[in-house]
Amino acid sequence: MNLDLTVNPDFSQVEVDRQVTNLSRFEIFFPERRQFFLENADLFGSFGLRFVNPFFSRRIGVARDTSTGVNIQNTIYHGARLSGKLNDNFRVGLLNMQTAKDGNAGLPSFNYSVAALQHKVFDRSNINFIFVNKQAINPENGDPEVFNKYNRVTGLEYRVASKDNRLAGKAFYYQSFEPEKTEEQYYSHGLQLEYTRINYRVEWAQLFVGNGFNAEVGFVPRRDYFLVSPEAQYYFYPKNSILNRHGPGFDYRIFMKVGKDGNEFLDNYERSDHGIEFFWEFRFQNNTRGRVQLTNEYVFLFNDFDPTRQQAEDVFLPAGSDYNYSLLEIEYNSDMRKKFSYRVEPTIGQFFNGFRAGLRGNFNYRFQPYGSIALSYNYNYIKLEAPFKSASLFLIGPRVDLTFTKKLFLTTFVQYNSQLDNLNINTRFQWRFQPVSDFFLVYTDNYGTSPFGERNRAIVAKLTYWLNL
Repeated sequence: MNLDLTVNPDFSQVEVDRQVTNLSRFEIFFPERRQFFLENADLFGSFGLRFVNPFFSRRIGVARDTSTGVNIQNTIYHGARLSGKLNDNFRVGLLNMQTAKDGNAGLPSFNYSVAALQHKVFDRSNINFIFVNKQAINPENGDPEVFNKYNRVTGLEYRVASKDNRLAGKAFYYQSFEPEKTEEQYYSHGLQLEYTRINYRVEWAQLFVGNGFNAEVGFVPRRDYFLVSPEAQYYFYPKNSILNRHGPGFDYRIFMKVGKDGNEFLDNYERSDHGIEFFWEFRFQNNTRGRVQLTNEYVFLFNDFDPTRQQAEDVFLPAGSDYNYSLLEIEYNSDMRKKFSYRVEPTIGQFFNGFRAGLRGNFNYRFQPYGSIALSYNYNYIKLEAPFKSASLFLIGPRVDLTFTKKLFLTTFVQYNSQLDNLNINTRFQWRFQPVSDFFLVYTDNYGTSPFGERNRAIVAKLTYWLNL
């Protein structure tokens, strides 16, 4: 048996989120960056699909005020993870974290426990089990109106992978549990299968998320819907050409409102959203890549919505309205093997009842073996019908990574986000004193830009030590 044990103090400020421009109605997925959660992360975080995941480690260290829906940061007191192989066919992962109480928000201390089991079947397939428990400690110390005493999710998942690597996918069922039960649907289930040959790829995905399915330590940006999503792509391999491979494809997704949330706009299982993407991908002999995509979106609004998040409080697209619009997107990625590389993605077209044009991408330069310099950017110009005012949304983030020795590293980056009116400066020093064991010293500043003023400032030290038992 080979098990890893890691004990970790508070590190909520060590890894700062990369900011994004959010033009959607829902929460955006941010990938985990903290090393403590990244090791053996496939055991814990690979459950579910893009729109539903029963365990999302970034929830730990963040509490949700259930009366307002606002995320509130929690200090992490301590945590431990036990993960590894019991034999050639059986893997186990156990995780336990303890956070501090927040008296100002009426939240008690929480304990997070996760158990994940994986058993190999056939050549490459496996059966997986997960149990997630978020438990309030001494709930009498908090306000019972703004938190649940406990939230639990359990589920089974079968992941299939054929020996010839042509068929891959998964099927799953999850159930959530809370102190007060109603007649709501507290479950989610889904299926995703992909079949690949040298000249084509086809995929089928479907997902049901009940209105009552509540994974507080998971990622479930929306509920009460049934999703169907077929996808296909064909590949050409030209001879004596600058192209290595190219071909067309499409991706279609339709969301149907189940109707258990009591909305008065749509009948049960009536369409609420759809997206249709037609694209052509190119891979060149020099290792560069390109893509041209035409997207058509249909959106029905169940709540008032301001896509720019820049308007006055009384300016919004009203609930009960629907919109159908199309966008043209182009993407080009240079050869990432070279010292200088870049990605550029222009966008232009309709957006709800108006117009959108944008440009995003990044530049990277590596000066080996000393480090790298990078710059990411995202600009969107949005003009909707009156009374909306046109909005220009900027997001820019330069970053410098320096390697002094094989054990000493320094990272500094700046992020300016006009949508959030925020300027963030972050510097992190890392000393790897032995394998998978590090000391971090981090300084971070957040400023409002109108008027310019400090929002918060922190210096954080973190020590991780790896025991191989």
